[in-house]
Amino acid sequence: MKTKRAASPRDHRRTSTAFAAILRAVAMGLPGIVAVVLLVPPPPRIPAIALAVNPAILLCAAAFAGSFAAPRLGIRSAILLGDTLSLLSLFVAFGLGAVLGLGLAGLDCATASIWRGPGSNLPALCEPTGLASLALGFLYGGVTEELIMRWGVLSILALGFSKLMPIRWAMGLAVILSAALFALAHLPALWLTTPDPTNAALIRTLVLNTVAGLVFGALHLRSGLEAAMLSHIGFHCGALASGAVF
Repeated sequence: MKTKRAASPRDHRRTSTAFAAILRAVAMGLPGIVAVVLLVPPPPRIPAIALAVNPAILLCAAAFAGSFAAPRLGIRSAILLGDTLSLLSLFVAFGLGAVLGLGLAGLDCATASIWRGPGSNLPALCEPTGLASLALGFLYGGVTEELIMRWGVLSILALGFSKLMPIRWAMGLAVILSAALFALAHLPALWLTTPDPTNAALIRTLVLNTVAGLVFGALHLRSGLEAAMLSHIGFHCGALASGAVF
């Protein structure tokens, strides 16, 4: 009869590290969820606190999934796992996000007459939307969304795919699929803003967020979770700056 192997000190350290990473991930993501409750107008007859339910569940699931999968794939995080990240790579990630935000906002503004339907109040990325929207972009988009989509979804997809194919293919496929899911996750916000969006507006939302998700995902794998977060925040800064350019 086989005897069960006793847990080694290394196993205990791995479990302790994973548990600490889960708690840190949830703590990092909570301010973004609070921002949603405080800053997003809820639909009629829906209490504002209800807007926190889905993101909170997704954040907790992503914290568990990412803290399990990321270390096994060599995906790094300074805050969650204590890894050392290059400051230069973080600055580059922020700058890349800012350039991407500036470029996509310019394209969005140039094509607004195509995707914006008659009477629609859906703003283009280059149009100012106020401090509340910027705070949501930084706290929920830059932190909470990255924890959910990159730390959680991308990492667990990549780990699953790595059992079926070479690791580079697994990573690439995970980036693509997580970017597509990231884009689809923005459709409810579109419908909340514009109850009857045009088909062009739907396509515009999917394309813009897929492109952004591909960049954030690649940075998450190459330079760590914080690089993806800073790139996402940089994207919103670039989009904000585009209002003065376009």
